[in-house]
Amino acid sequence: MIGERLVLPKSLQDIIKQVEDVTRTKHTDKLDLMLAICYSGTRDILQATRNICEKVKAGVIEPKAIDETLFDQELWTRGAPHPDLLIRTGGRLRVSDYLMWQLAQTELYFSQVSAPEFGEAEFLQALRPFQRRERTFGSDHML
Repeated sequence: MIGERLVLPKSLQDIIKQVEDVTRTKHTDKLDLMLAICYSGTRDILQATRNICEKVKAGVIEPKAIDETLFDQELWTRGAPHPDLLIRTGGRLRVSDYLMWQLAQTELYFSQVSAPEFGEAEFLQALRPFQRRERTFGSDHML
């Protein structure tokens, strides 16, 4: 689960912890399911920044040690790969404060079809242009 779990009722926090503990085994390495509950990409970046500031203040790390890898490890998604493709349904042409840091190199696909109706045909339609793209991961503007 990513998000601000401390704002959830204690009973729900306990259930989430139980599910995470049960599913965090060597038998679940083929599928990652991430639930975003009380999640905001902007708040994720803010809390990561605060955590790093506290570590600098405590002398745990030096400011010069702060890089993308360290920052990424302070986010709620720590350790999870960044998405390769974001499919936004329902005709919305924005990312809506979702994974703001993690989407930096993500390919975006916008569909007019709403999520409940978004099926296999629409999914394949989203994958076709993605398969044809040359992924440069930012190197095209770093000349």
